[in-house]
Amino acid sequence: MPFLSNLYRRIYRRVREEFFPATHPFDQTNGVDTSGQLNLRRLAIDSPNRKHGRDYQGVEPGRFSDALAEVHEDFSAFTFIDLGSGKGRALMMAHRLGFRRLIGVEFSPRLADISRKNLAKLELKNVQVVVQDAAEFRFPNEPLVVFAFNPFGPEVLRRVLINLRTHMNPVYFVYVNPVHDSTLLTDQFFCPLAATRFHSVWHYKPVQDVREAAQQMDVGA
Repeated sequence: MPFLSNLYRRIYRRVREEFFPATHPFDQTNGVDTSGQLNLRRLAIDSPNRKHGRDYQGVEPGRFSDALAEVHEDFSAFTFIDLGSGKGRALMMAHRLGFRRLIGVEFSPRLADISRKNLAKLELKNVQVVVQDAAEFRFPNEPLVVFAFNPFGPEVLRRVLINLRTHMNPVYFVYVNPVHDSTLLTDQFFCPLAATRFHSVWHYKPVQDVREAAQQMDVGA
């Protein structure tokens, strides 16, 4: 029966990816562990937002590079923040781009621990991993590149955007696998810079800029 045959194939692929994953070329090159997929239900996550989270899978290096290339800034002046940083693959790649510092935000203690071990193997500096729900994370008030590889649904994404609304420095939101772009489109504080099938990039308007624009509209009226 075609239906059962397809079902068995999907189950087989999922079990293989979770329990016996092939080593990703990134891991072969760097001697780290970021391969495979992990179901959040197996990670003992103490957060009410676990139901809004997506299973772990590392971002493909090519997709990461293509998305970050849309941000035309000197990264040495920016802090890179990975929401749902998992095993740390994006942090390791971002380190090569020369960011001032890097922060991974991950609500799974197990994944955060794997990430820290990976970072330690590469002896990377100016990198930290915070065990925290992305919806509760308070962003440092400095120029930011916020990265997200579709780690959660719109419920958490809206909370993240609200937490950024009082930011007084430039912010770029780099979104790979942008399933919930519509949530960003409805937020008046973010402007789209780039949009492809695989990623979208957004630029944050600081609060003072929004207020000034509103005042100018009032004067013009």
